[in-house]
Formats: sequence, C-alpha cells, structure tokens
Amino acid sequence: MLKYLPLLGATSVVATDAKLPALQPVVMWHGMGDNCCLPFSMGMVKRVIEEAAKNTGHSIYVHSVEVGPNPAVDEFEGFFGYVPSQLSAQCEKLKKIPELADGFTAIGFSQGGPLIRGLIQTCDGLKAKQLITFGGPHNGVMNIPGCLGPNASYCQMMAEMLAKGAYLPGVRDVSVQAQYFRSPLQKDAYEANNVFLADINNERPAMVGDSVEAVADRGRRQSHADKMVALDRFVMIKFTQDSVVVPKESAHFGSFPWGSIDRSELQRANETDAYRADLIGLQTMDKAGKLIFKDCPGEHMQFSMDYLRKEVLEPYVLPSGTKLAPIEGEFRMPIHGKTSSSEVEQTMYI
Repeated sequence: MLKYLPLLGATSVVATDAKLPALQPVVMWHGMGDNCCLPFSMGMVKRVIEEAAKNTGHSIYVHSVEVGPNPAVDEFEGFFGYVPSQLSAQCEKLKKIPELADGFTAIGFSQGGPLIRGLIQTCDGLKAKQLITFGGPHNGVMNIPGCLGPNASYCQMMAEMLAKGAYLPGVRDVSVQAQYFRSPLQKDAYEANNVFLADINNERPAMVGDSVEAVADRGRRQSHADKMVALDRFVMIKFTQDSVVVPKESAHFGSFPWGSIDRSELQRANETDAYRADLIGLQTMDKAGKLIFKDCPGEHMQFSMDYLRKEVLEPYVLPSGTKLAPIEGEFRMPIHGKTSSSEVEQTMYI
C-alpha cells in the first residue's frame, strides 16, 4: 500500500532529497470544478507521483497549475476567465521555475487537457517533452454536463451563459467552457468567434497575402504545429462510458463531421479533415509513432491510482522497466444522479 505524504501548500512540492537522482518533472492542470490542491483529486495524484518516484530511489518535482492567487480563485477561474490570458500568465510563471528548464511531462485532466496543450503550443521557451491527457476534449464539446456538488452555483451560471450562445460576445470571452465549445452544426460561427480551441487547433481559415497580419498568422499556426511535433509522445486517454465529454471520442481527437450529429458518421482522429491536412502535426506525429490512444473503463474522470500507475507512471514517468506494487485510491468524481454527501464533496465536471 502506498504511504501518502502530507500536502505542503498550494502548488508547492515535497522537498526533493538532494541525495536522490531527479526524474523529469511533471506539470499538471486540473479540470472544471476542481483546483490545484484538493486532497481527493489533484492532491492525491501529486502525492502518488512523488511517492512512486521515491519508491524507485528517485526524487521528482511536481507542479500543479494554480490559476490566480489561491485555490478558491483557481476553482472560479475554471468556470469564468479568458483562456488566452490564463495561458499567458501560466507561461510566464512556469518559465521562472528552474526545475522545469530542461523539460517536463505535462498531464492534463479533463478540460485541463486542452488547456495544458494550449500552454505548450503558445508558450515560447517552455520545454514540454510529453503530453498526457485524461478525458481531455481536444476537439471540443457539443453539450454541457449536469451540475452537482459544492461548486454547482458556478456550474449553473456557466450553463446559463452557454444557453445564450457560446459564440456571442460576453459569453465567448468569459465562460471557459464556451472557449472549447465546438458545435458541428455551427462551423462558420465556431471558426469566426471561438477564442481558444479554434486557435490552438489551427481551424480558423488561414489568412492570405503578405500583410503583417497574414505573415504573423502563418507564423503562429506553424508554431502551434511545430511545438506539437517536437513532443516525444502525446498520450490520450478516453473514458469508455464518458457522458460528460460529448462526443467522448473528442478525448482521442475524434469528432463529428461538420454538419452532422449522427453517431454513425463519427470520425476517428485519422479520419478528420484536421488530421488529413495535418493542421497541428497530428499526422506527422502519428507516422513517427508519437500518438498513443488508450481507453480507461468507466465514466468521466473515474479512475484508480493503480490505473495511473500501470498506464501512465510506469511507462512514461518512472525509470524504464519499473514495476511497482498495486496502489490503492480512487480519483472518482460522480457526475450524475443522487450521491452520498461524501461523494458530492468530490464532484467534478469537465
């Protein structure tokens, strides 16, 4: 059984032992309704990674992204905020952390998946080596989850905003969820008005000509793709019974074709126009063996620490060939239906 270490504060890490060789650092970004440090979600994952590294005779630096000055603001900013500004602020913050200077493994949970990917693609000077995402809506979502738990009021406010129109001014710049809302029936509105996902996915029509704006646009698009291709690997984990990220295949970069919501027409990543056009380098990465698709049985963000051990830590974070004993603990965030009071306190959404 894993022995957990106490949390030391917001985004602090367990003090590294100078006598132990250090593994490649980890940077994590949480999902909606969560924050950097809750002991049953991000705090648990952080402790598991740190203790697993120690069990192999190594130390590891783990940074959990905190948007804002404290965990309460961080949670609020997971619902309301301008994502490009959040990415810019985190870019400057992470570049000042000396432990990350030589590269790190990025792990995104739920909406933290596209957020940390956006950070990698837009932050010059940040050296991500691997990207691993759990249930990340990389091709957006086309609906809104139900709202339960202690942050239900934030969630309901977000849902009311999206109901007015995800691409409208005053919604698209404020609701984080609107910024990765991708309706297959509203292609033109999405490309013209989405302020985040359409940008990092290079889905906006490219500017033509030799104007300063057009040259900058081509440079930005190329940089988005180059930073993805530079990764050693991109691991995407989909939850097989996911009812929160719709379509669930978005976690594998799948999507409905434009103009359709017929599940019989749902496209896998390599069937999408974006893949075929290699808009952000996915085809290039795939041909190089850098894309890894995994399934996790169960509902959205419901996985065990032992799944984390077997499918993420041993193959990608810990020294090659590491085999640890099973780890107890569940990252289980009930979404729908009536739950016990203890479960409701652990509710997570996107």
